[in-house]
Amino acid sequence: MNNIKLIKINSDEDKLLFAKGVQDSFQIAYEELYGKFDKKIIPFKDIYESFDSIGSEIYFAYDNDIIVGGTVLVIDDKHNSLDLLYINKEHQNHGYGYKIWEMIEMIHPEIKKWETHTPYYDIRNIHFYVNRCGFKIVEFLNPYQNKDHHREPAGNIPDDKNLFFKFIKEIK
Repeated sequence: MNNIKLIKINSDEDKLLFAKGVQDSFQIAYEELYGKFDKKIIPFKDIYESFDSIGSEIYFAYDNDIIVGGTVLVIDDKHNSLDLLYINKEHQNHGYGYKIWEMIEMIHPEIKKWETHTPYYDIRNIHFYVNRCGFKIVEFLNPYQNKDHHREPAGNIPDDKNLFFKFIKEIK
């Protein structure tokens, strides 16, 4: 794991491979808790919205020559977001996520405030962002609020499981 690198991607083929990796990773976590689900939890449309965001940077994470995951960052003057971070199933629970986060901070030392979101059902992600990376939970997004207040529709997740946390990390 000492040879991990983030390599920026741009090609349509790489974007498709990345999107499939995101879908598989999040699908597995969802289905481990709730059972088989016929739709993809994160539709391509949502992933490609991150790709197409102004200021987006898309990276594969490599350990030697093997893709272990990836990340999408959205960088601008007012708002910096970790839009997506995934680890392929066979590489989960080996410290890759934290190593990727360290590399993100090294790539962008000028950024002092990051935002991200994660589904409520994915306890591993909540632990990862809060206890490992130093984010703080700042908002609970759910389908039970009115349309303008703390509401976060999420792809194909059924409303009764459409619960998200918003995280902020401030670096001093």
